[in-house]
Amino acid sequence: MASNAARKLNQPTPQLTPRPNQPTPQVKSHQHRLPFSPFEKILMIFGALIAFSMMIMVVTTQLSVVKQQHRLQNLQMQVANVKQQNVSDQQEVTTLTSQARLEQIAQKYGLTDANSSVRNVNK
Repeated sequence: MASNAARKLNQPTPQLTPRPNQPTPQVKSHQHRLPFSPFEKILMIFGALIAFSMMIMVVTTQLSVVKQQHRLQNLQMQVANVKQQNVSDQQEVTTLTSQARLEQIAQKYGLTDANSSVRNVNK
């Protein structure tokens, strides 16, 4: 029966050892950094302060915009309520000043309407 398993190889792996006659290459490290000059330090601090103040301004502006949008929404709601109340009041005025209602009240108090002397004036 044929086996699909891989064969184990017991061969040792070769170890690489450095030869004594060849020097090992040295990795150059960048340990010699130049210090920042006072002008560069001041420039970095000034740039950081500008960036921080701009972040604060953006957050403040966003909060102000949200507050004003909320205020605008409240005002729009108040305007809609006042308009609705105006329409309701206008309907009530129309109902109270209708000709049929005026005749009904006149009959209630025994008044008569002389149509020949009445003149209707519309605005």
